Amino acid sequence: MVLGVAVVYGIVLLVVNKFQRKLVFQTYPIFCSQKMSPGPGPPHFTITTSDCETLDALWAPVDAAHGKAILYLHGNAANLCSRETRIRALTELGFSVLAIDWRGYGKSTGSPSQEGLQLDAEAALDWLSRRIDLSNVVVLAESIATGVAVELVAKHQVRALVLEAPYFSAVSLAEAFLPFFPVRALMLDHFRSDLWIVKTRAHLLVQHGRRDFTVPFRQGERLYAIAPHPKRFIAYPRGGHYDLPEKHNSYRDLKEFLDECFRMN
Repeated sequence: MVLGVAVVYGIVLLVVNKFQRKLVFQTYPIFCSQKMSPGPGPPHFTITTSDCETLDALWAPVDAAHGKAILYLHGNAANLCSRETRIRALTELGFSVLAIDWRGYGKSTGSPSQEGLQLDAEAALDWLSRRIDLSNVVVLAESIATGVAVELVAKHQVRALVLEAPYFSAVSLAEAFLPFFPVRALMLDHFRSDLWIVKTRAHLLVQHGRRDFTVPFRQGERLYAIAPHPKRFIAYPRGGHYDLPEKHNSYRDLKEFLDECFRMN
């Protein structure tokens, strides 16, 4: 009996170690129906990263934005096609939007890793900074992308950082789901938002659903607790992991928050 348990445990460790990036970075294809793309959308173009990967990108300028823009970093199991309605909704808030597909997602080249996604975000922000002053830039990130965004904003002074369903760190999230496994020793990509958040200087908004079972609500609370001011936390009592903008009007709250940020010096 003990031997059998040990064998199973060893097999699980082997699978987690060998295939963890396929488990962490969900890049499987997503097909979009015509209903998701009413009318012509913004044109796609490419951004080249410092390690020569090619990212599929979308730039949706808004004339009335007055030089204000959102860098939109989508989460897992998504790509630019599946997030087109959200990108449109963000432009309707009065902001130009730059969105990218991470390496290995959508039509972007390469394979995802923490280091690689960080290079992707740097390339996107660099592209945007040559057109928009960073004091007018908002970085908006979902789920797995929040770990990338926190480090990015710790290194660059932007106006605001918006985190939807963030985790304290990827390793702490994994430990919560796999308490009997040495995930800290096995994980390749730790995404230590807890170490970077204290170095950020942007206005912070955290939005999290209390019924989020992918990234539990407590993860967002813990990260918010150690973040510097100014900051705001909005909880959605019936919110899940994927539905805050569509079912819980989180973009309405986002608009109110950003309007306040841009009124302040």
